[in-house]
Amino acid sequence: MNLKILTFNWHEPYLCLLTKIGHEFLVVEPEVASGKSRHWDQNMRPLPKNASLVSLEEALDQLNQNAVDLVIAHNVKDLIEIRDYTLPKILVFHNRLTTEIDLGNGKIGRDDYLSKIQPFVEPVKKVFISESKKSDWGLEGRVIPPGIDVDEYDTYTGENSRILRVGNLLKERDLMLGFTASEKIIAGLPAVTLGMNPSIPEARLSAGFQDLKDHYRTSRLYLNTTVEGYEDGYNLAM
Repeated sequence: MNLKILTFNWHEPYLCLLTKIGHEFLVVEPEVASGKSRHWDQNMRPLPKNASLVSLEEALDQLNQNAVDLVIAHNVKDLIEIRDYTLPKILVFHNRLTTEIDLGNGKIGRDDYLSKIQPFVEPVKKVFISESKKSDWGLEGRVIPPGIDVDEYDTYTGENSRILRVGNLLKERDLMLGFTASEKIIAGLPAVTLGMNPSIPEARLSAGFQDLKDHYRTSRLYLNTTVEGYEDGYNLAM
């Protein structure tokens, strides 16, 4: 049976892995500010053939026609957008609750936050990308770690004597990604930083997925400094 699955674009690499299960995906380009949407970044990953980009209005129209079989949300905001529709829903937890609260400078307490989101989260199936994320949230659900399609990657050669860092907003999310520690490690050494990092002058976007893979293949070392207590010791880039 081929399903029509509605989801939201918060992470192109994760969605590309997700679409490998097959089925038809409608990918909402969510609003991140008044009148501004988060558009699919073709530079990060090509849009999969079984995925179509839609606005929230187009997605709601599909829901009103009962044309969607399943919704996969990636945060509570996604659930709120489709709260009025009764169909199977999955919420994927990508971060620890502790991380979310501390990134927000502790503006809301743990118990208060869980109480506020309970009406939206309780009725849906919950999936956590690691055991530590599930434990930190303290909610029931399944653990499904991100996978990788090794056939997409070429053989390692390591001929370039440089350190490679990959990630978005490394400096802004220092508490979970360990940017300060990584700066000390690479000091005085040749390094390349790929990703959306406007506050890191030497960082740049990759020139596409093939360019990213070429850096993984040819760089001497990949540096990961995710911080214990906020992350699992690895991330999707690793």
